Amino acid sequence: MATVASGLGFYVPVSALFLLSRGQSLSDIFIFETILGASILVAEVPSGIVADRIDRRWVIIAGFGFNAVAETLFALAGPHLAFSVSFALSGMGIAMLTGALDAYIYDALGSAAEDRGVGVWGHLSSLELTAGVIASACGGLLAAVDITWPAIATAVAASIGALATGLLPAQPTGTSSPTRESESSLDQLRQGVVLLFSTPILLHVVAASGACFCPASSSWQDFLGFECRGGGVG
Repeated sequence: MATVASGLGFYVPVSALFLLSRGQSLSDIFIFETILGASILVAEVPSGIVADRIDRRWVIIAGFGFNAVAETLFALAGPHLAFSVSFALSGMGIAMLTGALDAYIYDALGSAAEDRGVGVWGHLSSLELTAGVIASACGGLLAAVDITWPAIATAVAASIGALATGLLPAQPTGTSSPTRESESSLDQLRQGVVLLFSTPILLHVVAASGACFCPASSSWQDFLGFECRGGGVG
């Protein structure tokens, strides 16, 4: 249920339209996406350290909680600052969910993790993608009634994800000294950066996934008939 809830992004197909309807410009939308990416980057390592020191389940619950608050604020927001806070909270929630959820699943498999891990993640990814496809279609229908409903539905889905995670068994990870844990995390971060820049295919995936928002936004701009002039909308 938690995996399905994480894929229920009802507002995704209409997020640009929603932001434009709330008086935000195309330039503002790019700023919001930048805030989202930056908050994920900043929160990724600290959330992993916290997850490794306490019960990972609580970090996952917190991630869903941050997403629920972010989507509620997104639905109700009007000023630029409120949307910025919403995207920042969403990024923090995403960072909490990604690593902790994968680690929880891996450890829950126990000795069978090496043999069954790929298959389990494959099934869960299929569930998440299926939920995302259904949510996109439903989000469009909800937006036809009221453009705020997709964001509210996503907030409800995140709340359900938090409740479903609360029903999972605890997974304490033990306690280690802060110094050793910090050094280990810094070493892992350094190794990850080295691997990223020494592997061309990884750099290509990162660059392509980050750049895909630009042509998508351009397509929305052409479709809606907006023209950017001096960073605003004319």
